Amino acid sequence: MGDKCFSDYILFLISISFLFKYVFYKSFIDKDGKFVVSPQYKNAFHFSEGLAAIKVGGKWGYIDKEGKIVINPQFDDASRKFSEGLIAVELEKKWGYIDKAGKIVINPQFDYANSEFIDKTDFILEDV
Repeated sequence: MGDKCFSDYILFLISISFLFKYVFYKSFIDKDGKFVVSPQYKNAFHFSEGLAAIKVGGKWGYIDKEGKIVINPQFDDASRKFSEGLIAVELEKKWGYIDKAGKIVINPQFDYANSEFIDKTDFILEDV
């Protein structure tokens, strides 16, 4: 492994997910301050499991670390953190879950969903 240690690798992963605001546009930089994704989003959040939430035209979608849109902006709201490969998204005032390919796994039906699975369960709110 040479002089590199595992913590150096983790530091790089954390630094590549660091959100950078540039002239009112958000982007992503690496540990050397170089743009990984050019400043083009008015709203964006950090990477989680290789994807980052971005807002385009009032809708949320996700990009990969090269800046390629991998889940088209189509959601009214979106969670910022994937958990066990799923993330909560809102469509027409109801929350459901999609996978990292953008496929709906659990149909939007909840008043709120958390997107943080612990022991394969998540916290949701339902108006009963």
